[in-house]
Amino acid sequence: LPFAKVYVEPIAQLDRIRLLVILGKSAQETLSHD
Repeated sequence: LPFAKVYVEPIAQLDRIRLLVILGKSAQETLSHD
């Protein structure tokens, strides 16, 4: 189905951005604790 490709790719990018945001927040927390 063509619409599946339209949804899967943006969702994968959103998950990647979400991972980067989570990693960035955890990195800021560890830096702030120091």
